[in-house]
Parts: sequence; C-alpha cells; structure tokens
Amino acid sequence: MCDKRDGGLLFAFLIGAAAGAAVTVFLTSEKGQELREQFQDWAGDKMDEGLDKARDLKDDLGKQVKKKAKDFKKKMQDFKENLVDAEQ
Repeated sequence: MCDKRDGGLLFAFLIGAAAGAAVTVFLTSEKGQELREQFQDWAGDKMDEGLDKARDLKDDLGKQVKKKAKDFKKKMQDFKENLVDAEQ
C-alpha cells in the first residue's frame, strides 16, 4: 500500500538530490567558478535594485507623512477656530 507520506519523502529526497548536484557543480568545476561570478554579479545587481526601491519608498513615504502631518495640523487649527467661534 502507498502512504501519502511516501510521496512527500520522495519529493524531499529528489529536492535534496537536485540541490546537492547544483552545489557540487557550482563549487567544483571551472564552469562553477563562472557560475559563481555570474551569480555574484546578478545578486549584486538585485541588491542595488532593492536598495534603490527602498530609497524611493522611503522618500515617497516621507513625503506622504509630511503631507498628512500638514493636513492634520490644518484640520486641528480649523477645529480650534470653530471651537473658539462656538464659545462666543
């Protein structure tokens, strides 16, 4: 009989074998050296892109916070003026 756990175990074994083969090629051959360099370049590019996006998001968020703070301050001033007018 076939148990559902057998499929998961087989899948885990195959993933482990594929990862092991990839690591072996990646670390041992001259082609592996070339792959490592390409991966380092790719990873560096992706890190730079991520940092650029993070900076852009930070800038956009800062602008939004300043605008919301300004709007809130204006609303509080209007509320205060309306409150003073109501008391008179």
